[in-house]
Amino acid sequence: MSLSATRRFLLSGFLAASVLGGCRHADVMDPHDNETKTYEISGFFSITGNWNTLGTTGNEAARMAVQDVNAWASQRGGKESISWRLYDTKLDPATAKANLLDAASRGVHVVVGPQSSAEVSALRQTADSVNVLVISPSSTAGSLAIAGDNILRLCPSDKQEGPAIASMMRAEGKSVVLAVWREDIGNRGLATSVRDYMKANGGAVVGGFEYSTSTTDFAQVVAQIRTELDIAVKIYGKEKVAVYVPAFDEVVDLAAAIPADDTLLRGVRWYGGDGTVNSTALAPQVAFFEQVGYPCPDVGIGDAIERAKPIIERIQTATGIVPDAFALCVYDAVWLAGMSMLNGQGWGETPSHPYRQRVTDAASVYYGASGWTKLNDAGDRAYGVYDMKVLRRVNGTPTWVTVGTWDAIKGYTAR
Repeated sequence: MSLSATRRFLLSGFLAASVLGGCRHADVMDPHDNETKTYEISGFFSITGNWNTLGTTGNEAARMAVQDVNAWASQRGGKESISWRLYDTKLDPATAKANLLDAASRGVHVVVGPQSSAEVSALRQTADSVNVLVISPSSTAGSLAIAGDNILRLCPSDKQEGPAIASMMRAEGKSVVLAVWREDIGNRGLATSVRDYMKANGGAVVGGFEYSTSTTDFAQVVAQIRTELDIAVKIYGKEKVAVYVPAFDEVVDLAAAIPADDTLLRGVRWYGGDGTVNSTALAPQVAFFEQVGYPCPDVGIGDAIERAKPIIERIQTATGIVPDAFALCVYDAVWLAGMSMLNGQGWGETPSHPYRQRVTDAASVYYGASGWTKLNDAGDRAYGVYDMKVLRRVNGTPTWVTVGTWDAIKGYTAR
């Protein structure tokens, strides 16, 4: 792409309100003469495994984005289009890697997903070797913030999420954290980030451990939490201690293993991570989560909320689930990939990935359903906003309710 074409692509206004309902996109395209071609984008989401709430809404967001990108391209006289093919990763790293090899063998050069950092870690080197660009909407592990690889992430890393939830802890008078986390790279990274922030800001860390991804009986996990929490409460006092459990849907089984009369475990404030926020799987234990709080950070969209409402409504109508910001990041990822494909000269034109830079450049000036998508040098979202949500019964229905907001500039604000 020539410099002038690049400037037209990046600086052309990013406005396609008739297609997107207010999100801003490139208004100029450079169709490949009379050539007719369809570029496939593969989606890696958990549909039948853990964290399938995002899998369901993310897949629907992608399908809608494909429709909208193709309508935008057609309106501008383009003969090329994009298509969507879904892979069910079940949130399993080995499955995600096998999916990547299959997609690459069919000539696919861009993947939106997978959801978890464990999956991204498993396929990162393969993505480089087979020349596939991976755009994850929800991987947060700071250890994956690697400049120059073929992984881009449209959400902030744990380097922002950790301080976000820890800032809420501090604002609520908690100065001691006991962390218990699922054994995977993403949740481990969150636990490290929170504990590091707490220590760096005058707080303390006590105990802490991780449980296996294969855990189904949480009685032993609960017993160990009780032992470590009892020590922490005796030293610091119940009001000062926070229990932090970054996990996925299995946290509902952990909650179920805590007796109703356990005044120690049910008498302190709990906090969670992005892997459980908005999950409908936690509903059976809503009474427990109401009792202990368990606020979880949801990647927010800040001032983009009005622009995103039409997209949110479309996804909710199709799935019955209110989509979170991760799902909106899926929508934006498909737009960024689609615009780069339809404005480019084809895949595989250089040994390095030809569209990584195009997507990165486009993201720096793109305002979509999830807000400004500017990426940092590591390919992660540069500026984080988080809505802190708790699971509560609203008119008898378990519902995730926002109780505070954190952003990289203002810090934490309770609602």
